[in-house]
Amino acid sequence: MKKPGIVLIILIVSSSVFGQSQWKPWVVAEGGTLWGGYEFTGDVRLQGGMKTNGWLIGAGAAYDPYRYRTMPIYVQGRKMFTQGSIKPFILASIGASLEMEKDQEQPVETTPIWGRWIAPAYQYSNGMYAEGGLGLAFRAKKRIGFNLSLSYTYKSLEETYNDNTWTGVANESSTVKNKYMMNRLAFRLGLQF
Repeated sequence: MKKPGIVLIILIVSSSVFGQSQWKPWVVAEGGTLWGGYEFTGDVRLQGGMKTNGWLIGAGAAYDPYRYRTMPIYVQGRKMFTQGSIKPFILASIGASLEMEKDQEQPVETTPIWGRWIAPAYQYSNGMYAEGGLGLAFRAKKRIGFNLSLSYTYKSLEETYNDNTWTGVANESSTVKNKYMMNRLAFRLGLQF
């Protein structure tokens, strides 16, 4: 059984990376642009956590109106590569994309020719959020800095509605599910504390 060996290696590596270090808080507020196959828009994000030895581990939340309004919540890791005033970094995030779209009611309309007609009622459900990217952190003052980042982001959202089709004899109802997967590039400017 190899699992105890893998656990031992993870413990040794993590203790050597994080063992003798002092953890400090970090916060990054970001805003930027998103562009992909649907539209060009922007987002705002706030993330924070603890840092040590160039590793920043934390969580965040965002407002992402790209095609469908969502609020991603995620865990994030960043790795800074130098200790100077300009630090290149990589970042990765994974979490949930909480839908903010308003579910639509199912209106019933009456027409003189077709009789009762029921319009579809749209309902939205949560999806997934993921991101990977790189950037530069600039130190402006001892406790305040700026970030520039370029990343690939993914979010998903599911839409469900009842479709009513007139067959010539009666209305047939079926449930339709659409899963939207949105792949975008993001360029952001951030303020780091």
